[in-house]
Amino acid sequence: MRQIPIGVIGPREATLEQLSMAEEIGARLGQLTLTMICGGKGGVMQAAAKGCLEAGGLTVGLLPDHDWHEANPFISLPIATGLSEGRNMIIAKSCEVLIAVGGSYGTMTEIAYGLHFSKPVIGLKGAPHVDGLLPVESADEAMETMAERLFARIPLSH
Repeated sequence: MRQIPIGVIGPREATLEQLSMAEEIGARLGQLTLTMICGGKGGVMQAAAKGCLEAGGLTVGLLPDHDWHEANPFISLPIATGLSEGRNMIIAKSCEVLIAVGGSYGTMTEIAYGLHFSKPVIGLKGAPHVDGLLPVESADEAMETMAERLFARIPLSH
């Protein structure tokens, strides 16, 4: 069965509140058997991957490095791109929906790419305010918004 990829993006340097939210978002994705794609490193990426993997989900890390061993321990499928920050474009392009928890310059590029590629981008817990970003306040609201956007994007004829 084909998996729907959902991106979770956010900074390596995150607050405890952001890490907690990222782990909860990841767990919700895992419970829904959605594939979570992230940058595969620390901070928000690691917290989301932990939540998703522990809930039984598949976690994919698109690493900036040349060595897949550099992935955090919660990445099921580490992909060493060797592209540095260029991998942000691949993350945004490959996901049906992006969820930004917190923000950094790297997160801002992923948000911008997502919006450029006409992907729904949901933001919470300090995600940068960018025109087109869908701001939410909670994991429940993030999941609701994600579901609404997924149903709007998936053709019913398949």
